[in-house]
Amino acid sequence: MPESVESSEMDWLEENALELARHSGEWLLIEGRELLVHSRDFADLRAAIRERQVVSPFVYYVPTDEESNAVTI
Repeated sequence: MPESVESSEMDWLEENALELARHSGEWLLIEGRELLVHSRDFADLRAAIRERQVVSPFVYYVPTDEESNAVTI
């Protein structure tokens, strides 16, 4: 069986999908299988990326209920 090409960060998102609602409206900085920072203010993530010297940051935004139900044309 071929190895998964998904990143460990995507694995973290999948494994924690049911708990993402508590981060609604927040930006997440994930490295490997660890949530490093979560905040509604993206500037907090930028600061953490610089401080931790994350070379290839994996950032994910958890939409609010209103945003996830939006329809765009």
